[in-house]
Amino acid sequence: MINKITLFLSTIVLLTFCISIKGQVNSKKLFKIIPKERREILISRLNLFIAYNKSLKFDELYDLLSNRYKKNHSLDRQLYINHNENLVRAESRELLIEFTPIEVVKFSEKDNGCEEEFEIRGKAKYRIGNKTYKAEKFLFVCSQNNNWYFTDFLEADH
Repeated sequence: MINKITLFLSTIVLLTFCISIKGQVNSKKLFKIIPKERREILISRLNLFIAYNKSLKFDELYDLLSNRYKKNHSLDRQLYINHNENLVRAESRELLIEFTPIEVVKFSEKDNGCEEEFEIRGKAKYRIGNKTYKAEKFLFVCSQNNNWYFTDFLEADH
């Protein structure tokens, strides 16, 4: 009886672990274009960016946006938070379910405040209202002050 309970609890813990990592980025091979000494930081911050998108933590998301993206879109913290919260209330914001990177490409170097910039393309699953969609999305990742910052997810052209 104790062995069955132990086996059951072990199975539950394993399933919980597997579910919790779904949608996280962990393919180091895909990110081999990123300098090795900075790759883990990028993957970690991208996972945070995805998690904050999924959990609608707009205040935290704002901190991960690149300065250039904020400047180009005239965003300040409160405007960004209010805008996204209003879209959620109106059920017109894309609510990220998962994002799986499929390609990382070097975009530019030392341009507009970025030390390095890469484009990350991937497959996204998201919801608007009560409908679920799948599409290819991308975002730019910018190296600033030895850290990585992002744009919001953008629609990929085919």
